[in-house]
Amino acid sequence: MSQFDVQFIHDTLARHGLTDVVVIDDQALRDRAGRRIAHKHRAENVLISVPRRTGPDSFESDLLVDSGNEVMSDHLTGQHMQGMLAMEAGRQMFIAVAEQHYLPPEAVGDSYFVIDTFATHYRNFLFPLPATIRCKVLSHRSPHRTRTTFACEVVVLQGGGEAAVMEVRFTAFDTQVAHVKEARAAERSLRDTVAVLAGALEPNSTEMQVV
Repeated sequence: MSQFDVQFIHDTLARHGLTDVVVIDDQALRDRAGRRIAHKHRAENVLISVPRRTGPDSFESDLLVDSGNEVMSDHLTGQHMQGMLAMEAGRQMFIAVAEQHYLPPEAVGDSYFVIDTFATHYRNFLFPLPATIRCKVLSHRSPHRTRTTFACEVVVLQGGGEAAVMEVRFTAFDTQVAHVKEARAAERSLRDTVAVLAGALEPNSTEMQVV
């Protein structure tokens, strides 16, 4: 649900004189994580509220699902929300936690995140009902000033039970360093692809024989 939807419901209640009877708690929507820490350009694609610290290296957010979200735009199976939504919420969560609580101020909003491993275990269906996301930072270290590595456990909870558990390892790079690495990888991939295609186009003497 978006703020636009909430406003529509509020206006409908007002027309029927029910605003004192039905109270809408939209605080979580108003606390939606921003572009700088969620790494999304459009508000409807942000799936988490601003992470709240709940303990040493432990954080929690509300799951916020807008009907216009990119992951929800073409899913027609049953009443549950698709598993990719839980994974995307988890991805946004660990990035936001790293940005907000672990990276130096000068790196916030200017880091490039690379996922090393992302293991997801689904425990139950996730429905369009209130849910929370918890992130536990298991380890973090900076072997060099241009990068910080993390290991986290992210859990999506609904109705007191686990809907999905994610074990993640990732690295936050200095943007300039990451762009150089990515450009080199792109060039290498292009060369390898051209070599494979060229090999496939070479005439095979056996196949070319006329029988």
